[in-house]
Amino acid sequence: MVRALCAFFQTNTAFISSKDFLNEPALKIKTNLTSIEEMAEKQAVSIRYASERKKNLRQAVSAKAKPLLAALKAFGIQENAEAILFAVPFAPSALDRMSAEEFLYQAEKLAAVGRQYATELLPWEINDSYITGMDTAIAEFRGWLGKPEELKGQRKSYTSGLQELIDATKKLMEDWMDPGVESVEAINPEFYSAYFNIRRKDDPAYRQLSYNLVVTDSRSGLPVKDALVSFVPWDVSKRTAEKGGIRGHLAEGTGTVRVTMKGYKPLELPFYVNPGNTVQEVLRLERE
Repeated sequence: MVRALCAFFQTNTAFISSKDFLNEPALKIKTNLTSIEEMAEKQAVSIRYASERKKNLRQAVSAKAKPLLAALKAFGIQENAEAILFAVPFAPSALDRMSAEEFLYQAEKLAAVGRQYATELLPWEINDSYITGMDTAIAEFRGWLGKPEELKGQRKSYTSGLQELIDATKKLMEDWMDPGVESVEAINPEFYSAYFNIRRKDDPAYRQLSYNLVVTDSRSGLPVKDALVSFVPWDVSKRTAEKGGIRGHLAEGTGTVRVTMKGYKPLELPFYVNPGNTVQEVLRLERE
């Protein structure tokens, strides 16, 4: 919905700007939509970045650990050093299959054994500097080990703030934008249709019309064109079409519908809007 509405507002900037009752809520809604998109993107990016960073740091440790492990095994076999072979009972490839926690534990153990035998491992190009570099890589990996899960844990509170912004935006649309768009259906039906097509896709309450009314002459039964139909307190007024019809969407609530037309007595009736229900009535006007 966010991108679709942003595109809609962009495409219809000229028309919206020409109507103050549309422009004011549209500006607020656009600001909120931009914030919603930015917040959602930042949340997703931060988790993706942390996961990627953790993966890269593990690879950096692994790049140090595998040669060290291979050197220790070779040295242990060469010297028949059971203590070394016992300390590293697995092959270098096994590091790739370990959980992050197990991998960290084994990497720290390898670094400790490697430091103990750094002088003996010189023929395999393992020295104190190599072990120090591995220690640094291990420390960085340890710092990011739980970061993705930590961010996921924070998602609940972050999502709560995002939902509040979404709810505020929907209220702006229901209370201000929707009635404003309803009022211009007759002069710009394409604008009306495009807006509510987006609303229907996003909000189940808008997948069904709130009302579908027909205004007729009480004597002849013929439709009355251009009758003014007003909904209070929704502050929506529209004129009937060629066949006396009028339809649209209103927020849930209770009020009245008033119909006026030159040559006819005003008609005023109670009106109720319930989500998921369409009010379908024939409103019959009596001649004066």
